[in-house]
Amino acid sequence: MIFQFSIQNYKSIYRRLTLSFIAETLKQHEDTNLINTEFNKISLLKTLALYGANASGKTNLIKGLSFMRDFILNSALQYQPNRTIEVEAYKLLLKSQNEPSQFEIDFIVNNQRYKYGFIVNKTTILREYLYLVQKTTEKLYFERNEGEIELGTSFSEGYGKNKFVRPTSLFLSILAQLNGTISSQIIGWFTNLTIITETNYPSFTGYTAKLLEKKKHNEFLLTVFRAAGLEFEGVEVKTVNIDENLMQFLSLELKELVRKNSPEQFQIFTRHKVFDLNGQETGIIDFDLKEESAGTQKFFAIAGPIINSLQNGNPIVIDELDARLHFKLVYFLVNLYCSSKFNPHGGQLVFSNHMLDLMDRKLLRRDQILLISKTKLGTELTSIHKEGARSDKSFKSDYLKGEFGGVPDIELNQLDLFEDYI
Repeated sequence: MIFQFSIQNYKSIYRRLTLSFIAETLKQHEDTNLINTEFNKISLLKTLALYGANASGKTNLIKGLSFMRDFILNSALQYQPNRTIEVEAYKLLLKSQNEPSQFEIDFIVNNQRYKYGFIVNKTTILREYLYLVQKTTEKLYFERNEGEIELGTSFSEGYGKNKFVRPTSLFLSILAQLNGTISSQIIGWFTNLTIITETNYPSFTGYTAKLLEKKKHNEFLLTVFRAAGLEFEGVEVKTVNIDENLMQFLSLELKELVRKNSPEQFQIFTRHKVFDLNGQETGIIDFDLKEESAGTQKFFAIAGPIINSLQNGNPIVIDELDARLHFKLVYFLVNLYCSSKFNPHGGQLVFSNHMLDLMDRKLLRRDQILLISKTKLGTELTSIHKEGARSDKSFKSDYLKGEFGGVPDIELNQLDLFEDYI
């Protein structure tokens, strides 16, 4: 579970921006939308909805979390000493272009709360730290300032490992490669943090297909599809073999290498009833999933990661959740997370969208609706609660009036400039 994620000087974000799951002291939906923790009785939000105009920075916030995740998972192996770190500072200030980017996350792994972060530019990790967060204090596990590392007395897995540190590799990632217990658990948590975007969501289709191969998941996913209004009678998954006609031109060694490293390929069929002109059922026909609508394909792809998140309490982040999906499908998914029955393990969902009907006090609390706006000093974030939203008024109506900010400033009168061209 995530308490907070903070980012500074990355893409459109210059000043420190914090995405917080820590619930405010509001009375709405306490039994359904909150996760109670043992850490000073802090309650966490299950869902955060991001709103804002186009180009305000919603996607960049998600990209920042994605960069942190990928850098942690890959820096020990992929980033050699002379390789450029793929981080992008804020460009609209001369000062910021020469400053490093900062990333920090406060989160729970195996019932332990940690604060981990790093400061980095394109060539060097300038600072990196890991603390165990306790009730009233933070216990140092390690703090790195460029090549110098200070180790806490209770972080034995870090001792004697300084020699493995490289300027572009995170100490945490290196320790996990060396089978450190705590570092491996943290790396496992980041592995299970799923980030879905409009460009990568098709890659999750195979994950959902893999789940369908098991009877338990198959029955549950079909129930979810039907509950979401997708009229499948069933789904069949077939494994596609490597084309042997192409393989015949390879040597034995290359054939084995290809078979060993090629990911499984799936062909997915959805089953539908066939009717006659009198409306009588006459049989079943299979559709290739590629024949289904774009919305159905997206929902199928993200269904597997969502089920994994709900069953195991893993966080999931979805950019542009409402793209290609009907409003009722989006509402259905958000309802799953804002539920004590279907989300008993504390799965957390962060999503960006433009669907104003989700600004519904019957569904979300005021601290769950976040507004992202673009200023002269980059992207900023607030909640409608902090902007003064009242629980007895329409969030959607007040948002459209511009009372909270986060709406595009469109001047239709400027279209008069084009009257000579029409």
